Amino acid sequence: MRGSALAACWLMLAWPVTAQTQPETADQETTRRLLERVDELERQVRVLRQAAEPTPLADSALPDDPPQSDHGSHTTDLTSPETRVSPLAEIHWFGDVGFRASDQLGETASFALGQLDLFLTSNLTDHLNILSELVFKAGNDNRYVINAERLLLKYTPGSYLTVGVGRYHTGIGFYNTAYHHGSWFETAVTRPTIFAYRGGLIPIHDIGVSASGRLPTGRLGLNYVFEVGNGQSSQSTAAEPTQNLIDENDGKAVNVGIFAKPEILSGLQVGFSTHRDRLHPPNAPAINQTTFAVHAVYLNQAFEWLNEAVAVRSARLMPASDSVTRGFYSQVSREFASARPYFRYQYVDANDADAAFRALGHRYGPTIGLRYDLGKFAAVKAQYERTVRRGLPTVNGFASQLAFTF
Repeated sequence: MRGSALAACWLMLAWPVTAQTQPETADQETTRRLLERVDELERQVRVLRQAAEPTPLADSALPDDPPQSDHGSHTTDLTSPETRVSPLAEIHWFGDVGFRASDQLGETASFALGQLDLFLTSNLTDHLNILSELVFKAGNDNRYVINAERLLLKYTPGSYLTVGVGRYHTGIGFYNTAYHHGSWFETAVTRPTIFAYRGGLIPIHDIGVSASGRLPTGRLGLNYVFEVGNGQSSQSTAAEPTQNLIDENDGKAVNVGIFAKPEILSGLQVGFSTHRDRLHPPNAPAINQTTFAVHAVYLNQAFEWLNEAVAVRSARLMPASDSVTRGFYSQVSREFASARPYFRYQYVDANDADAAFRALGHRYGPTIGLRYDLGKFAAVKAQYERTVRRGLPTVNGFASQLAFTF
């Protein structure tokens, strides 16, 4: 009896434990299966996402791609001109707004909207480049006109030769090729008188063919410039100086220049050039005009020192006295953080017998100014200029300018 009672008690105690263990085991099995199903679904989602992602352009063959070579794989280079449907143009704008005043008789203090320069370049092939510079500027009648100041197609097979065809800045001296129509690049408000756009001593532009490049001179760093163009007009003072379409005579202007940039002193450049043109002024004998220019400049990130001299010799074909007009300038500046003070001294002695330059007369004087950069793309400038003139009153002038690029 006692054994039967103990067995009955054991069965009564074991029943709840067994009843509790069976559901727990079933729940654990169900949980395991659910987790396995979740893992399988996540794996399928990853596979579907990978199938939906686009293949990188460099690894896919476009319809216009050339056939693949048997000697290796070919990767499409969209930066190469050869692989583009049409050439890409790099566009830059340059402009300036200023104010000027002086004590010269007949001149008024004026705000001035300066040149608006549209500069474009594009690589047509790996060696062929197009350069265009369109300038919007106001004339003496306050009307704006558009001029193609530069339009040049250049072929560069290597560092020893670059051939350009079109309208270019003549390679006379340093300033005319280093600083074009974007005044933002220039330190001072105004250009040196000998390189002025109007009334200077040299022809700023020409139409023709130009060649330039390095010479195999090692560390001496010699470079050459050779140009053949229409030359300057002389039969009418009202005509455009640059003969864009028709040359008034069969003769052509020639310019040859040599300059050195020695590696031993980075930033130094010295050189000279000779420009020869034949002018045919109305009711006067023809003139062989030869322009000599020499320069020595030193430029680095903080310091600037420019020195140039120009002499223009006008030789008449008929017995008459030759004339020589000469000029020079020296400009120095030093950058201190965002401020760059500068000083320029210039001198011009125009021959009275030379109708092209006699209006300049004999003049000299200093220019003192300050350029302050407002970041990387804008600068404000202010300068005082004193010009002593032979036989005429001395002129004191003030000019300011806000120059920018975008």
